[in-house]
Amino acid sequence: MTKAALEQVGHRLEAGVIAGPAESFSELPPLIETFAGGHPLPNEQSLAAGERLAGLLSGAGENDLVLVLISGGGSAMMEHPAPGVTLADLQTVNLGLLRSGLPISQVNVVRGALSRVKIGGLARMAAPARVVGLVISDVPGDELAAVASGPTVLAPDPRRRARAILERAGQWSSLSNAVQSALSTPRPGRRGIAQPLTLLVASNRGAVRAAATAALTLGFDVHRMDRPLRGEARLLGDRLARRLLREGAGTCRVAGGETTVSFKTAGQGGRNQEMCLQAALLLEGEPRVAFMAFATDGIDGPTEAAGAVVTGSTAVEIRRQGLDPRASLEAHDSYNALQAAGALIRTGPTGTNVADLVVGLKY
Repeated sequence: MTKAALEQVGHRLEAGVIAGPAESFSELPPLIETFAGGHPLPNEQSLAAGERLAGLLSGAGENDLVLVLISGGGSAMMEHPAPGVTLADLQTVNLGLLRSGLPISQVNVVRGALSRVKIGGLARMAAPARVVGLVISDVPGDELAAVASGPTVLAPDPRRRARAILERAGQWSSLSNAVQSALSTPRPGRRGIAQPLTLLVASNRGAVRAAATAALTLGFDVHRMDRPLRGEARLLGDRLARRLLREGAGTCRVAGGETTVSFKTAGQGGRNQEMCLQAALLLEGEPRVAFMAFATDGIDGPTEAAGAVVTGSTAVEIRRQGLDPRASLEAHDSYNALQAAGALIRTGPTGTNVADLVVGLKY
């Protein structure tokens, strides 16, 4: 995103701050400072990026244009926490949210309530400068306020909603005093700030359309699911695999979105790998079927795999390698089971995050 923007901005660039995966930083001008932010949990570099961003924007004037490039993962990779909230606090809250199975929209409400940069916070910092946000969405439904927790989308104070979400999830009582205090204190506002211009430039729908077009060129009868995938990865893997088995030969089903995994303790894996391992159990022994799910950024959960592709022989191969695929699923250890079967997809980081893509084929 940055390289594309620089082609348009050219010599007019005065300064810049990027937070993202360390391996994505190359061939950037020295005016742009880079920070290897953490994901899915923020790290020290995430906070350093937020601190530098705040310093940079403090000097922005009414004749300046602040161009904000926003994509999935930004909630963790750049952070400027509410006063009194520490990195350890953020990591604890985020880990609890990630394990809760809550939809990303609710997770981001809590993240935003603990941040000075999210839910319009960046726009408030930049005032009175003009602010334009360009968004690559990884969020089902493409709600702009939900991508990276909406740093350029002004919204009402989220703290009361965040507390209600945490109470319903049974997490409020275990939070630190600093977090409880931050969520009980009204956010200081800056009245009169104009709503920034925030535009969607790419989304999961485009990836789904492209996959459907590719399948058509291969001769498949394509059924595209227009409703984005949401909910527990394992349940969706079961449902989509059963639906695939009912299809006639020559059928392709394409869907996109982002699922969740609820767990207390876990092995190694990600939501797409868990979905595929569940599908592999349903498809076992079936000829001429394939099921694929992967993250478009090339990173599925805290692993280096993007996802997996499974067939009717995948579960058989996992057992042949000495593992029990159902036990692996129960332990949320999909990575090692799929690795044993040679089913993992590894693309490396792609540089673009438009959530997940799921494809089922009946030959």
